Amino acid sequence: MLFWLNTGHTRYGSAPESTFAAAGAGGNCVVVDPEHRMVAVTRWCSDVKGVIGRVVSAVV
Repeated sequence: MLFWLNTGHTRYGSAPESTFAAAGAGGNCVVVDPEHRMVAVTRWCSDVKGVIGRVVSAVV
């Protein structure tokens, strides 16, 4: 499994830098935002960054 960090807000611009994700094929992704105590899971999603941006906006 590959884990991706959000260092410099490069992967998920609106999410905190402490956010990390496990990404797989076809838009399958598990995103963990420890600052907001949030875990988001997408399956077969073509816009994971957009989904995470909207979720973070709703929480903050």
